[in-house]
Amino acid sequence: MRFRGREWRGDQIEVAVIDSGINTTDPRLKDSTIEGWRVRVEATGHAQLGADFHDEHGHGTEVATVIQRDAPGAILTGVKVTDSDLQTGPEALAAGIETAFRHGARVINLSLLATDPGRAQLLRDACSLAREHGAWVVCSGHPFGKPSFPAAYPETLAVISHPDCPSGRIFHFDQQQFQEGPFACYRGMFLTHGYSATSEPVYRGSGLATASLSGKLACLLEALPNGHPSEILDALKSQTLCPDPELGFA
Repeated sequence: MRFRGREWRGDQIEVAVIDSGINTTDPRLKDSTIEGWRVRVEATGHAQLGADFHDEHGHGTEVATVIQRDAPGAILTGVKVTDSDLQTGPEALAAGIETAFRHGARVINLSLLATDPGRAQLLRDACSLAREHGAWVVCSGHPFGKPSFPAAYPETLAVISHPDCPSGRIFHFDQQQFQEGPFACYRGMFLTHGYSATSEPVYRGSGLATASLSGKLACLLEALPNGHPSEILDALKSQTLCPDPELGFA
């Protein structure tokens, strides 16, 4: 990522992938530093950690490759919270977020979303703790602007995608500018492309768009190692364009 006249790779910035795990033998990740663990929530509600974070689904690996593409120097931490069908619960997501920032992750990528507000406060508490510890939670927003969690909370950076958005472009829906109109439901969100590096990606959409923004954020954190959160956020917004209802995202 180019910022202030030079290229940044996100070197030594830890990015946690809260997902289905990571396949460390994937050839696209051969130059990456990868570690991780598994989170399993028992019937008692207690989280149990295990060493196996191998990806049985493929989604987490695809997310990791997009982060590696945009921040090739980042350290990838796979936090496996789903089963082989990509199913999980808010308790596991919250535990994944907490273990990630306590491990030292500066960026926590959550390319999953929940629409049930029943246990949403649990996720908000985890995201708030992450911000207090200096970590950024980057998560997928609902593609139609409906409330989703934890993307609905101000403690996170919410990301959506659009098929007409080309690779390399980022848009931001400014809170003040989009108080009314067709894009009002996206206020505060970022939008970028949602496709992997493969010619026929299996996964696409806001999950991969989230990964792309996570990679770019890792690069900014390398560029501004002592930056205040407001400075980091301003730097990220400086890389974005303003959506135009008539011109779209081309």
